Amino acid sequence: MIRDSAGGTRAASSGGGSADAWINFLLAGTIIGYAMISLVNTLVVAASERREEFALQRLVGATSGQVMRMMSVEALLVAVMGTVLGSLVAAATLVPFRLALDGRWLPGGPVWIYLAIVGLVTALTVVATLVPVRLALRVPPAGAPAAP
Repeated sequence: MIRDSAGGTRAASSGGGSADAWINFLLAGTIIGYAMISLVNTLVVAASERREEFALQRLVGATSGQVMRMMSVEALLVAVMGTVLGSLVAAATLVPFRLALDGRWLPGGPVWIYLAIVGLVTALTVVATLVPVRLALRVPPAGAPAAP
């Protein structure tokens, strides 16, 4: 079977495009993985360092449930702000690249990938905030160490 030069070029281009897409997904996955580890570490440390604040709130009459609801709202606000700011930063780099590549504004790829990343990061933010808070609330408020 004889192929014309355009068909051969198209096949080679398609194979190269697939390889580039996988490399981009792997690089993005590595960056996202590192960012998630940093996110979880930061949120766990931040929530753990607020034990005295939670104890004081409970001493003045707040229930554990109220503290957990407050921290849930805070975690969701952090997730929303992180999503907005992260999307803006990504757009600032991806839109010019896509415009130079093929003249389109929106980056290529399925929307479900973006939604999956947002969902995963939101879930991680909530869990990494609420688990340390729940552990901190297990200590009786009078037994919490005083702030220096």
